This record gives sequence, structure tokens and C-alpha cells, in this order.
Amino acid sequence: MLLVGMPWLLKNLFSTIFEKQMLGQYLIPLGKYIGATGAVVVVSICICTLLRPSGIAAIVVNALISGGITLIVFYLLFRKSEEFKRAIGIIDRVTRGKFKLNKRIK
Repeated sequence: MLLVGMPWLLKNLFSTIFEKQMLGQYLIPLGKYIGATGAVVVVSICICTLLRPSGIAAIVVNALISGGITLIVFYLLFRKSEEFKRAIGIIDRVTRGKFKLNKRIK
């Protein structure tokens, strides 16, 4: 479904609503997000398969590893992007400045 629907959707969006020149501005960040997600998945699977806890500990350890790797990789790749800065601003507003993330992350 994704392989058929996504190209059709992009063709329709960029032929009727947006200019065709803007397709690259959309696809390049999308490709970065997909690549980063793929890298996170591969690294998380490799690390989680090396550790073999059992029971509830396995769920907790795997969740911490996967979440931690995701946060680290996405921070390293996207910390200078405008979307990241806006997201940090939103987090600061929602938490009413308790964490002061705008000052810590520059």
C-alpha cells in the first residue's frame, strides 16, 4: 500500500497544490528522517540482541536502550534544524520553562 500510495500522493500534491520545484524541499528532509530511523532501528536491534535479560527486565532494558539511542541519534542529527528549535520552544512553553531547554541547547 505504501509503495503504491505514497508516489501517487506526492505526484498529486506537487502537480495540483504545490509547485514541482518544492518537491526536493519535501523529499530531502523526509529522506533524512527515514535514514535516521533506519539507523536507529539497526543499532537498537544489534545492541538489544547482545544483551539477553529475561522476563520484565528484558522489556525494560530494551525500551531504555531503544529510547536512549533514538534520543541521542536524533539529537545529534537534527539539533541545528529549525524544526528541532521550534520543538524545544514548544516543550519549554508547555513545561513553563522548568527545564530551560532553550538555554541548554544552542
